[in-house]
Amino acid sequence: MALLAWGRLLPPALRGCLGSPGLRWPLQHEEDQQMKNQLPVAGLSVLLALAGLTAAVAGEPAKAPVPPVRPVIVLMTAGISDSNLVYRVTEFVRWNYHCGVSVRAHPAELGKTTREEIGKLAGLVQSNDLCLVALVDAPAELEKYVALDKRVALLNVRTLRPDPPDAELFARRVETETMASIGRLLGLKPCPFLRCALYEWSSLKELDAMSRNLCPPCQDKAVAILEKRGALIPFPAQ
Repeated sequence: MALLAWGRLLPPALRGCLGSPGLRWPLQHEEDQQMKNQLPVAGLSVLLALAGLTAAVAGEPAKAPVPPVRPVIVLMTAGISDSNLVYRVTEFVRWNYHCGVSVRAHPAELGKTTREEIGKLAGLVQSNDLCLVALVDAPAELEKYVALDKRVALLNVRTLRPDPPDAELFARRVETETMASIGRLLGLKPCPFLRCALYEWSSLKELDAMSRNLCPPCQDKAVAILEKRGALIPFPAQ
C-alpha cells in the first residue's frame, strides 16, 4: 500500500501506466487476486441468505402449540323432558367442582335392570371422561348405583320426585345426589358431616336437610384430585 501511495507522486503519464495489467505493482496484484477468490464465496453466502429469507417469508407461519384437552365430567340423560332441570344441575356441578361438564343423551334403550344398565354405561365412557353419571327418569327397577371400577353411576330421578310435587325441592335433591355420585367416582369417601353432599342419608328427610355442596375438607380433596388429573378450571382471581 505504501508503494501505491508513492505512485501518486509520479507524473500523470507514468501514473496512468499503473492501471495497465503489465505494470501493476506486485502487492496490488496479490490483493486483486485475493478479492477475486473471495467474491464467489461471498456471493454464494448472500444467495443462500436470500434464499433462506424468501423461504421463511413464503412458508406457512409457525403454528401455536395445541393445549391438551381438559378432561370432563359427563352427565348422560334419558327420559328427562325438563331441559331446565338438566341445565340447572349441569351448571351447579360445573361451578361447584370447577370442572368442565359434558351433557350427552343416552344413545340406546335403557337396560332392564340396574346391572344391565351399568354395563351399558361403562361402554359409553370415552377416553377424556373423568366419570359418567346417568340421570334417568325410569321405573323403580333401575336403582341408584355407583360403580367405582367402571367410572359410572346411575341415578333414577323418579325416586327423588316429591309428593305433592315441588319443583324446587326436586331440583335440589337431584343436585345433591349428582354431586355425591360424582364425588364418589372421583375417589372421595362418604362424609359423616350432615352438611355435606357426601353424607350417606337414610331418609328423604335427611336428604332434604343436607347441603348440596361438599364440605370444605371434601372440597379441598376434590380440588386436589381434579388438579392432578388436569381437569380443574382455575378459580377466578379475587
